[in-house]
Amino acid sequence: MVEENQLFTTRQLSEWTGVSVRKIRWFDKTQLLKPYERNSSNYRLYRKQELITLLIIIFLQFFGFSFKEIRTILKSPLFDAAEVLAVQARVIDRGIDQLIDASGILNCISSSINKSQPVDIAEIAKPFAIITEYDPKSWFKLFV
Repeated sequence: MVEENQLFTTRQLSEWTGVSVRKIRWFDKTQLLKPYERNSSNYRLYRKQELITLLIIIFLQFFGFSFKEIRTILKSPLFDAAEVLAVQARVIDRGIDQLIDASGILNCISSSINKSQPVDIAEIAKPFAIITEYDPKSWFKLFV
């Protein structure tokens, strides 16, 4: 269990999250993720709040946001970490729903092919529509 006031080094953040030390340092350099403080050895130290911000950054990047757009979100006077995390969860849920739909359609098509049954062209077109509609960046903007 992490104590509320515990501080973490860049290396610890990297080990826990899989985000490279180099990338975390770059986030500091570009003002996306500032350390809470530096110790006497000049090591960057982070709190749980910065770890949460790192999580938000990584998911926004995954959703297709540029670092400039991420910086704008993080610096907004309306920024609320809890709300952003909740929106990110809704975006992921929506993506999961679409992928489940696509999977079901692909399994039906595969089953028909295996049984040498005809496959309706409209069924073949459905997964294409699902894939082209997959746009987590736009969904994120809809939810905020």
